This record gives sequence, C-alpha cells and structure tokens, in this order.
Amino acid sequence: MPDYVVIESKIYTIEYIVKVFDEEERPSSFDRVDNIVIQFGTHFHHLGRICYDDFKITNKNNCELRVNLASINLDGVQFVKRLLPYFSDLLSDGKRVRTLYGNTGYIISLFNHIREVGGDLRCDKNSIRAFVNRYTDHLLHQIKIYDRSLKLGLSTHTAQSYQSQAISFLSYAIQLEESELTGGLLLIRRNNNQVQSAVALPDDNLSYQFNLYTQIFRQFSNIVLEHKKLPIPVNLNSEKLWIAPSYSQWLKPKHKKTIGLRGFNYDTGKFYNIEELELLEHCKGKQRYQLGQHISQALNSTEKANEPYSSLRLLLAGWACRAYFMHFLIVTGENDSTAASLLFDDEYLTTRSEQHFRSIKWRANGIDVHYDIQNEFVYDFQRYIKLRDYLVKYYQEDYKALFISAAVSKLTKLSTDGNASCDFRRLFSVQFTGKPLTGTSKSFRVSKSLWVRESYGSGISSYIMQHQERTADSNYTSKNDTKTSEQLTDYFIELDKQLLRGTGTEEPIPSGHCAEPAMPDALPSLSLGSAITVNCGTLEGCLFCSKFRIHADEDDIRKLLSVKYVIMQSQHLAASSCIIGTL
Repeated sequence: MPDYVVIESKIYTIEYIVKVFDEEERPSSFDRVDNIVIQFGTHFHHLGRICYDDFKITNKNNCELRVNLASINLDGVQFVKRLLPYFSDLLSDGKRVRTLYGNTGYIISLFNHIREVGGDLRCDKNSIRAFVNRYTDHLLHQIKIYDRSLKLGLSTHTAQSYQSQAISFLSYAIQLEESELTGGLLLIRRNNNQVQSAVALPDDNLSYQFNLYTQIFRQFSNIVLEHKKLPIPVNLNSEKLWIAPSYSQWLKPKHKKTIGLRGFNYDTGKFYNIEELELLEHCKGKQRYQLGQHISQALNSTEKANEPYSSLRLLLAGWACRAYFMHFLIVTGENDSTAASLLFDDEYLTTRSEQHFRSIKWRANGIDVHYDIQNEFVYDFQRYIKLRDYLVKYYQEDYKALFISAAVSKLTKLSTDGNASCDFRRLFSVQFTGKPLTGTSKSFRVSKSLWVRESYGSGISSYIMQHQERTADSNYTSKNDTKTSEQLTDYFIELDKQLLRGTGTEEPIPSGHCAEPAMPDALPSLSLGSAITVNCGTLEGCLFCSKFRIHADEDDIRKLLSVKYVIMQSQHLAASSCIIGTL
C-alpha cells in the first residue's frame, strides 16, 4: 500500500491572489501550488486535488490533504499555475466569489473525471483539443440518457455549462482563443423544454406560510426586546400556544405528543397543583413528594428563564431571526444564497420608492445594497435590526453578516450554499406545524414577482425584483396563456413607445422621425461593446436610439413584425442564444 503523508497547506483568500497578480505577473510565492488552499468566503478548495492522482481528504472543509507523493501529476501542476491567474482575471472582471467557488469545484471534478476514465491531459494544444472533443462526446452521451426522475445523465443546461467552463479555462491555460479549440466542434445548445419553470405557491399556501413566519418573528422578538415575562401565550395561525419556562420543553403544539414540563399546564399557561397532577395519566402511581418536586422545578425554572439573556430567551431570539429570514425572502423575492451572504455595517437609510413601496439602502464592504419593500413591512426590517443589535452587543462580536441562524451560545451565520431556507423549513415544520412547509426561495420569488406584476404592471415588477422584463417573462411566469399574453403585452408596449405620436415635436429624418434631434441616447439593450455607434451622423445608429420614432402606418408596423418573425425563426442558426437576446 502507498504511504500517504499530510502536506502542509497554505491558505490564501481569492482576494489576496488577485492582489498578488495585480502587482506581479509571475509571483514567486506561487512557485509551489500543490499545497495551496483557496478560501472563498467561508468555503475552501485544496488545489492538491488537481496536482495529485492519489490522495485522501482528511476533513470536511477541504483544508487538509493526505497524498501519495509519488502520484504527483506535473501536467496538473502546470494547469494549477494557470488556474490562479485565470481566477484572478475572472474576479477582476466582476465574477462573484461564490461563482468562482463553484467554478473551482467544477475544474477539480473535471480532473477527477480524467482520472476516472484513464485519460491523459497535457498542457499543449493538440492534447487539449483532443480532450475537448472526447469530453464533448461524453457530455452528449449524458444528455442522451438524461432522466431527471432517475437522476441519470445531464440536462442540456448543465452539459452546456460544463463544456463552456472547460473550453474557457483550457484555452486560457495555453493562451489560445476559444475559437481555436472549438473549430469544427459541436457546441452544446440549451433545450429550454428541459427546464422546469418555477411555479408560484397557491395563495392560501403562501398566506399560511407568510403568516406563520411573520407571527413568529413579531411575537418572539417582542418577548426578547420588551423583556416580557414567561410563561406567555403566542398565537400562530389561529392556534394559541403557551411558551413554557423550559429550555428543552418550551413549546408543545398539538402535533407533539411529548409530556413537556411536568409541572406546567400547556393549555392554560398555569402551574399544576398536586391534586391536578394526581389526575394526569403520566403521574399516576407517583408519590405526593415527587409531584411536589415537579411543581417546584417548574417554578424555579421560571425565575431562571426570565433573566435578561437566559438560554430560553436567546433560543427565542434565534427562532425570531430564522423567521425573519424567511419573511425577508417572501417580501423581497431574494434568492436564498444571496440573502444569506448579505453583509451589514449597522447603518441604513429608508427612502421613498415606487408607490406603496419604500427603499431600504445600506453599504457593506463598500458595496451599495438596496431592497424595495412594501410600506407595511418596513417596520419588521427595523425591528429585526434592533434584535440583531441586541444580540451583537450581548456577545460583543464583530459580526458582519445581516442574518443570524442561532444565538444561544454564539452568533451563527447562515449557510451560503443555497440550503438555508430548506433547513429552516424543516425546523419550522418539526417545531410548529407537524406538516411540510413547501415554500422555497424560488417559489417565493415567483409569487412575489407575479403579485407585483398583476398589481402594478411589468415595469414596476422588474424594478422591484431587480431584473429585466424579459427575465420575468422567461423565468417567473408559468408556461400558459397568461404568460403568452403578458409577453405580447410587453412587446406592444415597447413598440408603442417607438411609434410616432401626434405631438408635433418630432422632426422627419430619412429613416423615420426624431423626437430630439442632435441629442442621441442609446437604448439600454445595446451592449457597451457593440460595434454600432449611436450618433446623428449614421442612419443605422438611429435604429438603436431611444429618440427614434418610426412611422405609425400599418406597412411599417408589419415590416417590424416581419423582421421579428424572421429573427425568431432563424435563431437556431446563430452562434449562441446570447446573440438573439441582443437583437
């Protein structure tokens, strides 16, 4: 058997790596790369998993590695030396740290795949091109056997992402244009029919879950911040429950069959006397002094539970924080991982936004953050910040995260891998409802987007949800007649904006009319790197200017619709779907 040795790891944050490569093109500090661990926020990746063919992971956070030193792969070492500046460039270009964490995991899995199939990948053009062809064939086979229910194969979305990431990194590694690797190669295209569109929650289901999270947050935060005495009743979706003065048996909803705190009556919120305990089934056969002990234990626990920062009060504060996180996902429509990774620097500003909404803004790590929340829920955000400050001051921690997962012995951050809301749903189900809570962050986002859209229109919806109207049509509506009509409505609204109005302010130009001559303004849809220049000296530039107005006669409208039809019918001939989206 081979001998495995632990290599001494060196941990670098991705931000530090960028800084080093900004100062030096080939830093000597990275001459050895097999022991490098890259830190992405709270997550880690050990690059030795690429450099060695035979290794064992010694802990769950990927910071340590036991390797067979004889299995070092020199080509893998060369690829890692190119991987560091590659990630440095991606982060400098605006890629998120979490995205780079996922990219690193994929590249490590790519080299695992090479080892599994017994392949050979060298750092030269011919070897890489041959590998890309074999890898594409592998991905096409995975698409062919794809079965979501059986968890077999890969969807076209996943396969296209894998192929794209492999080509991007490998071409960078040998300093070639991607086109030099992909010439004659079948580029995988996505099949939107394989995508399961997000579905909004039924109104009654959404209302039930929203009320549950909101009521828990409001009542539990009041108990903590206003130092209300325990035991105390709470109302959760029309069910009255008593919070008992016991850390382990503090709540006993109907679905729980436990005895609870023996000296406490969970129905009335009062303490039993000995005569009442004698009538209970679980107390039959016990001596009176034993029953008296149950009562005295319950009374003694009350005094302890009512201390300002008792374990029970900190437990309730933790539940309030979890409930507000779920409440926040519903009222903002934010993604789970994005919300969980939000930072907060203790100061925020509330300003007017669209009708019925207020904008909450703050800065964290030099980045502007803002969310538009309905007026009636702004107070909940302010209340949560007070609760967060209350806990941070108690623990005297330099706590930067906005949200808190638990607060009994220390402040615990939320997981940023997208599973925080899923974990919380299970916890709330076990503790409060006894039945599954089905609302995911994606379904909350769809429900929120549809509600704002139906109430205030697609323009306000895209602004509040911070996405484009096209994104709302594609990802946050169902595939039905309503979606089709909304897409058509949006199209004709945009078309109407370009129609000639009878205001007498437009001036005729060879290609149509101009609302403000000599004041060109490019359409937002025109990319910054476009070869098209919007100025009054070129007629084709007029077509991409927001001041341009077409003739409002039937022939011109039919021409536009015909052009749109031709574009849509020929989109399969385009090099990528991104090109169609910019037309």
